[in-house]
Amino acid sequence: MITGINAWTSMGSRVAFEGTVQPKGLRYPAPTKEGLWLEKFGSQKLKLAVSSEKLAVGGGSSAPNYCIDDSAWEIISVALGANGTSGCLSVGGGNSETDVDLFSVLRNGTTNHLVSRSFEGGAETGIPMAADGMVSSLFGDGHFLGYLEVSDDALSLIRITPTGTAQYVADLTGLSPSDGIVSGDISVDSGNLVVREPRGGNLHVFTTAGEAVATYPADPAGSYGSIAIRKNRIVVLTADGQIAVYTLTGALVHSYQAHGAKEGSNPIATFYGYAVYLGAKNKSVHVLRLSTGKDRVIARPVGGVWGGGLSLQEPGLVVLRWADLNTVFVPMKKIRAKLG
Repeated sequence: MITGINAWTSMGSRVAFEGTVQPKGLRYPAPTKEGLWLEKFGSQKLKLAVSSEKLAVGGGSSAPNYCIDDSAWEIISVALGANGTSGCLSVGGGNSETDVDLFSVLRNGTTNHLVSRSFEGGAETGIPMAADGMVSSLFGDGHFLGYLEVSDDALSLIRITPTGTAQYVADLTGLSPSDGIVSGDISVDSGNLVVREPRGGNLHVFTTAGEAVATYPADPAGSYGSIAIRKNRIVVLTADGQIAVYTLTGALVHSYQAHGAKEGSNPIATFYGYAVYLGAKNKSVHVLRLSTGKDRVIARPVGGVWGGGLSLQEPGLVVLRWADLNTVFVPMKKIRAKLG
């Protein structure tokens, strides 16, 4: 039984989350196991990729600092790469210090501690996003796994290789280190990534080789997220409640009304010409066919949806249910039957 989730992601047929699980057959209260867990779409069978004890620094006479810990505040993200690799990022700390730890995890459970840095400035003074060496983003599409790092007053794209090492790619032009880009501001797919300006309405599109493709205004909703990319299409939930579809270079292809979507319930996903988004109060999940604008409620999870807990991939839709932190799986064939 899943008892806690700190961060999650899904790509292809894989679901990954960092959190705690209570073994079956044990009465409460029972020992729970924390770590990075993997699951196949619709299987309900969890595999422990690595325990949180292996995602730790320090130790000895002092308590270890886990990739996911109990800091006063924390930005947490996990992402998936090629050959079963995954990444785990923690940006947290106290009132006067920010701590950054980034790990790569291989299929066999081998971990590499890629980033371990501390900066002056914390919850009271603001996260030092522009500090040299700062990392606040991690993203992957099941093939490309990477992060952004502040370097020499620029934002550098770093790739995490299938062997779990860090490889510099390029500096991304047109973006400022002071923008404070976090994981929800970036979506990557099929050799391209789109980055949202947190303090503005622009989208920046790059290849995963770091080449600039386009910059254009799109006005995404909320303070983060609201963007998704699939091949040559970018889907945006806008601040005025529209689902807007753009080409990579910024040409508007479609625009439809998003039913019940409000500021703050803004995660979206796209695949196979469909987009999924949350309705009012995160209680319902809508699927929109992008070519026609046909919109239907596809799921009403008990207790609503957890945070940004939805993803659309080739097998279908996975939704993270708030009530019990378990996944709801909707096969792609059901989506096609309902929307054509």
